[in-house]
Amino acid sequence: MINVFDAKQRRSLLWLTVAALLWRWMLAARTPVPAVDGVTYLWMAQRFAVGDAAAALSEPFSPLWPALLALPIRLGIEPVLAGKLLGCLLGALTLWPVAAIAERCKPGAGLAAAVMCATARSLCLPAAEVYTEPLFAFVLAMGVLAGLREQWWRLGVWSAVAFLVRAEGVLLPLAFLTARGGYRALLPCGAAVLSFGAWRWSLDLGFDPVPKLAFHEARDDLGAARGDVGANLLQLPTVYMEAFLLPGVLAVLAWLPPRRAGIGRVWALFGLALLPMLTFVVRRRFFASWSPLVLALAGVGLTALVARFGGTRRLGVTSEANPGEQPIGSHGRPLSAGGRDLVLALSCVLDLLLGWNGVMDPDRAAERWIGLHLRDRLEAGQTVAGDMTRVLWFADQRPLPARHFEPEWFVERSHAAEVRFVVLSIGTRRESYARIAAGIADQFVPYALPPFLSDAAAERGIAVFVRR
Repeated sequence: MINVFDAKQRRSLLWLTVAALLWRWMLAARTPVPAVDGVTYLWMAQRFAVGDAAAALSEPFSPLWPALLALPIRLGIEPVLAGKLLGCLLGALTLWPVAAIAERCKPGAGLAAAVMCATARSLCLPAAEVYTEPLFAFVLAMGVLAGLREQWWRLGVWSAVAFLVRAEGVLLPLAFLTARGGYRALLPCGAAVLSFGAWRWSLDLGFDPVPKLAFHEARDDLGAARGDVGANLLQLPTVYMEAFLLPGVLAVLAWLPPRRAGIGRVWALFGLALLPMLTFVVRRRFFASWSPLVLALAGVGLTALVARFGGTRRLGVTSEANPGEQPIGSHGRPLSAGGRDLVLALSCVLDLLLGWNGVMDPDRAAERWIGLHLRDRLEAGQTVAGDMTRVLWFADQRPLPARHFEPEWFVERSHAAEVRFVVLSIGTRRESYARIAAGIADQFVPYALPPFLSDAAAERGIAVFVRR
């Protein structure tokens, strides 16, 4: 991978990697709690760490990210810290294959792509929130690089790993099927799909290698846009620009001639990645996994722009071929090397600002504090119920499924004999909160939190009830 760069470029990439790691860790330090899906990955990791694979795989998410997190958790590292550390490290390492992809597509584009990858909000924030995107992005980039080099078995192995991180990984080898021998990449990927299905079947979870499909099919909280291909197609350009900003524009410019065949492969894979969104829903976060493709193309596009419009052009220079013509002098074309650096700096500054301001609100730390407080007050066999999945996880409970539940579901769940506390969000779900609070009033009363937690709960909009 590094053979495409000289010693000076490798040193630059190394310093960029350090900077990318530090930036991601700064964002992680400002992020008070993991994302909602993030705590589900951490719960799965905890189950893997104690050898309870059946419980971990009962969730609809792919297993590799939680299984990777289980290693440091088993060694005694606090789960959230383990998730942030691994996410930041993998995100920083992704610079190398992204730079190599860009360099292979257009010589001179690698460093520009790496700079944009170092600051890309689409990759930095998921690392802080313990999402799967950093691992998937690294594996995806390694797979694309193998495909561009026509290393089909390596592509197949990386595709298999990508599938085990996110089910969309099966799309990786499809962009290379038209190449001679590209079909061989399907074999390791297909083996991973069958093996995961067999693993679930051996745990009495059914032979279903993509349980996420059934999970999404059961969701009824995504609005009318779900499955509306026409509406999603109209929304796609706007969400694409929101996700990638200036690098998204530069990626389109990668089509500027002259271009290499590899650019078409990368764009073909990105086009395949859009299909699941069009048939489901279009969300900015869904683009994050495929950021390595756009960032590599952005480096290519910026370099192509400089090559096509940059430099200096001499006009009317007197020569033996043009006797008698007077020199008119020279002037710079619209985008010189300095202009390239300006565009690159603007792209990075935008991502840095939006990334810094895009972290979760600090008041969400109350969810951690309240969860830990309730955990310490549970007796053997007692549990916590409610509609705040992060509070539940910090209280050592299983996170809620990522779907919409009617208030009556929470009322019924709260009436179970083992439930001692109920935690509800007031915030934007006031009608739902009122229905649940009224439904549990026969058995639960408001719980008096300590003063510092009471203030934090009020700011976040959290109500806690205890059994009478």
